[in-house]
Amino acid sequence: MDVTPPPRNAATVSLEEIGLEINQKAEIYIPPAIKHEIGADALAMLFKSSVLEKKGIYLVSDFGTNAEIALVIDGEVYSCSAAAGPAIGGANDRKGQIGLSWNNL
Repeated sequence: MDVTPPPRNAATVSLEEIGLEINQKAEIYIPPAIKHEIGADALAMLFKSSVLEKKGIYLVSDFGTNAEIALVIDGEVYSCSAAAGPAIGGANDRKGQIGLSWNNL
């Protein structure tokens, strides 16, 4: 079976395009859907901090219901996430430790 994944790239759209009737001059930035480990808020931090365009080693983290961490080395992103806060009961828990798995984006 030939399955074509949907586009995952970022977009900037007007409020009119998505049917909102407030401040028609405003634009909405939709971050790219990279992997399931990193949510939109962590992606927004990666984008806004400009670490993707910088040389060096950077760590971007977002701790809330989920803990998301992105290690950026010269623009290459490695990410992981784990349940935190109220959702910790669903974590990959073994012997009292939560297992994080790193994935190269």
